[in-house]
Amino acid sequence: MTDRMLLLHMLIMLKLLMSFNQTELHVAVAVYKNLAVYREGTQNHPVMMGPVFIHGTSDYETYGVFFDYLKRKLSLCTSPPVMGSDDEKAMRKAMKDAFPDSCCLVCERHLRQNAANYLADKVTVGVSSSCRQCVMRSTGMSY
Repeated sequence: MTDRMLLLHMLIMLKLLMSFNQTELHVAVAVYKNLAVYREGTQNHPVMMGPVFIHGTSDYETYGVFFDYLKRKLSLCTSPPVMGSDDEKAMRKAMKDAFPDSCCLVCERHLRQNAANYLADKVTVGVSSSCRQCVMRSTGMSY
């Protein structure tokens, strides 16, 4: 089986982790569920490391290069990938433009962090700290 065929059989969900800023370089790491393999005991598909994108800026054009590359590599897939990210706007736009029919998900942990940051940074007038803490428990947003 060629690398391309193996990739096509394996890739169903691609998740881009937030770009980690390493000095003047940024690193975007993709992970995917390998559908060709099962974990012994759980019978779940393992999550594996996929493409790593090292880049100088985290803007739409830069992410567009990466996702266009992935689009070419996945051109034989019968269905679009389900993609997830940390809700970085430039990344999500580039994902959607390269894979317009794909489902784009956002990590729950990052949604909670975004809400907590918004409450801490933007919602300060007329809202006490204890009220903000009531909305955001120590584990994130209360349900």
